[in-house]
Amino acid sequence: IPSNDITEVHYEVVSIETSGELDRNRMNLTLNLASLIRSPSITSVDIETLTPKEEDVSDGDEPLLSGTGEVSKDCSEGELESWAEVLARWTSTKQRPRKLSSLVLAGIPEALRGEVWRRLAGCDSDTHLMDTYRILISKDSVCENVIQRDINRTFPAHDFFKEAGGVGQDSLYHISKAYAVYDSEVGYCQGLSFLAATLLLHMPEEQAFCVLVKLMYDYGLRDLYKDGFENLYMRLYQLNRLMEEQLPQLWQHFSDKGVESHMFASQWFLTLFTARFPLYFVFHILDVFLLQGVDTLFQVALALLMMCKKDLLTLDFESILKYFRVSLPKKCRNEEVARQLMRIATSLKVKKLKKYEHEFAALKEAQDSADQYSSELERLKSTLLRAEEEKRRLEEEAVQIKEMLKREVNRAETESSRNAAIIAEYKQICHRLDNEQGTAKAALNQLRVPVGGNASGNLGNPKDSLQRWSLHMEESTPAPATTMGQGGSELPNKSQIISCAQCCDLLGAGTKGVTTTDYHPLGDGEVPLQGCGDGDPQLVRAQERIRELELELAQTKLAHVEAECRNQVTLIMVYIVAKCSRAMWISEQFPPYHTLSLSFMYLPEVRDLVHQLHAAAAELQVAKNSWPPWFHKTLSSIKEVANKKELISTAAAAAPQPQHRRDSAPTTGLARDSHSRENLRGMVDMGTT
Repeated sequence: IPSNDITEVHYEVVSIETSGELDRNRMNLTLNLASLIRSPSITSVDIETLTPKEEDVSDGDEPLLSGTGEVSKDCSEGELESWAEVLARWTSTKQRPRKLSSLVLAGIPEALRGEVWRRLAGCDSDTHLMDTYRILISKDSVCENVIQRDINRTFPAHDFFKEAGGVGQDSLYHISKAYAVYDSEVGYCQGLSFLAATLLLHMPEEQAFCVLVKLMYDYGLRDLYKDGFENLYMRLYQLNRLMEEQLPQLWQHFSDKGVESHMFASQWFLTLFTARFPLYFVFHILDVFLLQGVDTLFQVALALLMMCKKDLLTLDFESILKYFRVSLPKKCRNEEVARQLMRIATSLKVKKLKKYEHEFAALKEAQDSADQYSSELERLKSTLLRAEEEKRRLEEEAVQIKEMLKREVNRAETESSRNAAIIAEYKQICHRLDNEQGTAKAALNQLRVPVGGNASGNLGNPKDSLQRWSLHMEESTPAPATTMGQGGSELPNKSQIISCAQCCDLLGAGTKGVTTTDYHPLGDGEVPLQGCGDGDPQLVRAQERIRELELELAQTKLAHVEAECRNQVTLIMVYIVAKCSRAMWISEQFPPYHTLSLSFMYLPEVRDLVHQLHAAAAELQVAKNSWPPWFHKTLSSIKEVANKKELISTAAAAAPQPQHRRDSAPTTGLARDSHSRENLRGMVDMGTT
């Protein structure tokens, strides 16, 4: 009806229709139930009166299709007048009137739902968001394939969305794609299409998009889709606590059967009950949700559980889930039952939601800490296992190393014992040689006593005579000579020695004119000593024996020196070989220490031993060079005599031997002398080299 005041809206009742006695009975039923709901104790309500008759519920196992149910647009005259007054005041004051809540809880008339929903959402005049929508529908989205697949399953029972490619599906596609582009964080999630389809049944695309954005942002629905549905889990925890408090028997039954709230309530909360239930019940839920917010979700869920409590207590796990999917939506097809469910739902008190939210936050924090501790514990367990494996491996390696070291120690001990035995044997040999030297000296001294003298019967000490003769030769030998000794001095020839009277005296000749045949120490064979006279044969044999004993004594001393040198060298070489063997074993067993084993020869101990060896060799060379000329001459003469006598002995052995006997040179003594001469010659050769 036109009016002078533009902001004032007037409604005119064109016609009122009734179906007769059935509508009057429904009004009476409504009034009777309303009187019962005023009671503060909702448990005293006879819920069985809300259960539809058996003939109203399908016996099939197929779930109810979304978009099922016809919504009547009829409205009483008194209801229209009340709404006209509320809307006029709402328009003039820009605030919600006091009577608005009671009217919305009773259900918004179908003819006014579109406008009331926009006003409740606060987007009745949001032209900027509408212009944004027109831009968004022209953009591409990565979710287009998913959206196209979902719109074919959205409200298939409703004529507006049944036709593929029709106006309804196109509008639904545009809104879903525009929101996916608008909210890039959430994008498109399954379930949004049901909510968008519900809005499209009451307003154009632009307005439906605006209301959808308000529902997602201002009413917190998008939080249910964010962060891996973390907020949804918090809402389900709140529902569990409400069931434990207000429906303890049913909650215990669900706990016993293993039924959790997310198995049936997740879809309710994500889609605002639009995916399963009849349209009349869905529209009424959305009326109340736009009025009071998220609390409506818990109120409706508790009301549905109260209505089907008796049936659920008799079912098992699988039957309970099937009941929520098939039977429960069919129970709400009756419009009167749906209306009474909403009255029960709006009367429920859910004031402890904040408390339960804090409990969930504390539990989540404790769970996160427990998960962190569990992960840390697992990490420590794995570390411990690795450490134990490493420990076992090291123990096995230690056992192997111990065994190898034990074998090496045993081998070293065996080698040390063997070396000790060798050293002891060398000591015994040295001791034996010392004893033999002492015996030889004693025998020589004994021979010096009876063998004596010159013309007066005292021949003197042969060794002293040899020393005097050597000094005499050094003093009397002229400088120019044809034969040079080892020390650079001239060696006398045979004629000079024989013609020299003093030489004959020093060499033991008795009287001048004595001619005898003997082996002169400096001669080349048998040299007759001229001018010495004819001596006693016993004296000649004694002198020959003396020379033999002196040669044996010199050989013994040289052998003793050689034994001592070899003993020292052997000890040093045994030590070096032991060290080198151990170093080579370490390098073979432990490759990382190969460089250390190679550098063993540079250890101070080994370097000192090598230096000592070089020093000993240098000292020997210096001593050799420092020998007096007469000693070189003597060694050369002894060498020549030994060679000559060996040749003579060889020739004598080859020729037939005369049958005569020498008292002063027994057979064993000759053999020993021959062996001694060979050793002496070898020692002289070693000394000269």
